[in-house]
Amino acid sequence: MDVVARNSRVLLTTLNWSNFYQHYRWSNDPALQQEEVATTFPREPVYAFKQRFEAMRRPDREALDLEIHTADGALIGVAYIDWQSDPAAPQVGLTICDTTRRGQGFGKAALQALLEVCFTKRPFERVQATAHPFQHAWLQLLRQAGFTASGSDAAPAPFTLSRQNHRQPPLTRSMTAKAA
Repeated sequence: MDVVARNSRVLLTTLNWSNFYQHYRWSNDPALQQEEVATTFPREPVYAFKQRFEAMRRPDREALDLEIHTADGALIGVAYIDWQSDPAAPQVGLTICDTTRRGQGFGKAALQALLEVCFTKRPFERVQATAHPFQHAWLQLLRQAGFTASGSDAAPAPFTLSRQNHRQPPLTRSMTAKAA
C-alpha cells in the first residue's frame, strides 16, 4: 500500500489487493449506489469486478483511484482523481463508505488531502467535481472547500476550484465577498 497523501485525520493510499473484497462489497452495496447515483445496479460478478479492479490499479491510467484510511489505518472509503476527459482540470470525488465513520470530519480531511495531491503533487490549475442535488454532504464539502458552481443549474451540477482559490482560506473568501 503506497501512501499518496496524508494529514492528521486520513491517509490516501493506492488500491490494495488485501482490501479487494471490501471494495467488492462496497461496489455492490445498494444503499451506497443509491447515494451516489440515485439508482441501484445488478450485483456485479466477482470476476467482472476483479477485471475492473485490476484496471483501476494500472499505473498508466489517466486516473488515480485511491483508498481512504483513518490515520490509524482503518479503511473507510474511496476517492479518485480522473483527468481522462480534461487533462488540465481533473474530476475528483470521494465516498466515505463506512457509514459509521460519517459526520466525523473524515470526508473533509479526505477532500483536503485529495486537493493537496491535485495542487501540490500534480500540475493542475483547477479541479472539477460533480454533485447531484440529493448529495447534501458532498455539496456541503465542495462549498466549504471553495468550489463554485460552474455552469447551469443542471443536475448533476458541475463545480470548479482553481489552484488560486484553494490557497485562499474559505473564510477569507466569504468575508471578502460580503465586504464587497
